Amino acid sequence: MPHRLSLSEMAAQLRARRLSPGELLEAHLDQIERVNPALNAFVAVLVEESRAAARRAEQRLMRGETCGPLEGVPVTVKDSFDLAGYPTLCGSRLRLGHRAPADAVAMARLKAAGAVIVGKTNCPELLMNYETDNF
Repeated sequence: MPHRLSLSEMAAQLRARRLSPGELLEAHLDQIERVNPALNAFVAVLVEESRAAARRAEQRLMRGETCGPLEGVPVTVKDSFDLAGYPTLCGSRLRLGHRAPADAVAMARLKAAGAVIVGKTNCPELLMNYETDNF
């Protein structure tokens, strides 16, 4: 169950070529598909975008390029971080029309490290509570 590995274990498995970025991503996407309808954890799953990023990571790893510490590792981000071209709702319907014009610094750093952004996860409305029961 590769989706149960820690981040550092995933990165080590990828560097050792015991797992491919595509295999690792698909394990995560399968788990999301199975459990998200009940959990409502994701507000957006970036299936095609993450598959394309995993393919690029796999090519870099296979060519032996110097890669970032998270090369090919699937990650999720809270919906409070801007991801260029995607909505950033911050758990609020008041922000339904918002589209991020650029990546937040944290997103840019994750991408630069080679992470594969799988999706955006739900958060409390306007980040003002400890529990998420919206959307």
